[in-house]
Amino acid sequence: MTKEPSPFRDEYAPVIFAQETVSYLKLVDMMSGEEDKENILRARPTGKSVLTSPFKLLGSNHLGVVLTFPVYKSKLPPNASVQERIAATAGKWNKN
Repeated sequence: MTKEPSPFRDEYAPVIFAQETVSYLKLVDMMSGEEDKENILRARPTGKSVLTSPFKLLGSNHLGVVLTFPVYKSKLPPNASVQERIAATAGKWNKN
């Protein structure tokens, strides 16, 4: 597998893998896949987790799901606005 940099964009959602079964992956940008990106964009303004539908795992007969939940850089009040949640999201990079 060749290493390819992520294309330039306003935001990235990097995930570092440490699982033995995917040891060939070192880093993946979750914003590069449409379904993953949609899940991130749905989770961060709400503060709630988003779960994918089950899918067949590569090289396996097992099913898996992806649970996406927002992580914020600072503690937010319970009544935080959508804009406050998006601004406080950790793990993103914005060129602005």
